[in-house]
Amino acid sequence: MAIVALGAASWPPAKSPSADNSPKPTVTTEPLGHHGDAVYAVAVGQVNGRPVAVTGGADNTVRVWDLATRKPLGQPMTGHTSTVGAVVVGQVNGRPVAVTGGADNTVRVWDLITRKPLGQPMTGHTNTVEVVAVGQVNSRAVAVTGSLDGTVRVWDLSAYTG
Repeated sequence: MAIVALGAASWPPAKSPSADNSPKPTVTTEPLGHHGDAVYAVAVGQVNGRPVAVTGGADNTVRVWDLATRKPLGQPMTGHTSTVGAVVVGQVNGRPVAVTGGADNTVRVWDLITRKPLGQPMTGHTNTVEVVAVGQVNSRAVAVTGSLDGTVRVWDLSAYTG
């Protein structure tokens, strides 16, 4: 197999001028924070223009971390009754949300600005929700989930307006 490189690049890439003076995430090997137990899921996104990490763990919570300040945003989000093993960050009707899946067989949508649940838990899986993705189908926000029950489900998120 041959690899052909077209063009040239240097590392690190040159910095372009920017008017953005907001704090930037610090790259470090130090822990960002802790859950009360094992962490099983991580996603990154933005809330009000700030970089965040959203985590889920065996302590049944979802947590939001400001990556620039390295501080938690508010209290842990609760509602799952078992391990949170899947997290994705997306947008629903222009609002930043996290969609989570857990060993309680539910899918939940969280408003990342208020850090409150949106709507009722989505049910239908009969075993742990292992994976979650978000996207658009016919201009409607959807979550797609996969479970240990062997099913893949598509959930319409358009009703979750915050």
